[in-house]
Amino acid sequence: VMIILEKGNTKPLVARLLAGDVIMDTLYVLILVSFSLSTVLVTFIWLRYRRQLLYAWSLCGYKRSAECIEISKRYFVVALSGFVCGTILMGIVSAFVPEVPMEMSDVLKAFGITVGLGSVILYGCYFTRKE
Repeated sequence: VMIILEKGNTKPLVARLLAGDVIMDTLYVLILVSFSLSTVLVTFIWLRYRRQLLYAWSLCGYKRSAECIEISKRYFVVALSGFVCGTILMGIVSAFVPEVPMEMSDVLKAFGITVGLGSVILYGCYFTRKE
């Protein structure tokens, strides 16, 4: 008589929690959360710095949509220049440290997160601010 048991997970819970892929996934999530929170803080500081300009626009009769377009132009110049500087810096690090490869897919993902998440945070902070 042969009894075949299913192969169970023989690793203890601590070993599964401290596995390399679990730690890296946790770090990726924490980096994204940190990026999001710092972007929110910088956006509020940036909007506070631009408060006089927003007030001048409202005195001139700018509609909210026109303000949004003007803010987007100014904000994305800063965001894109920061992205380009970060990409150049990462390219330099990647050139000198072979263990840190940089691929085009990484650059595209970073651009998507920077522009996409940055835009959501910008408009969220802009529309929730007090006049």
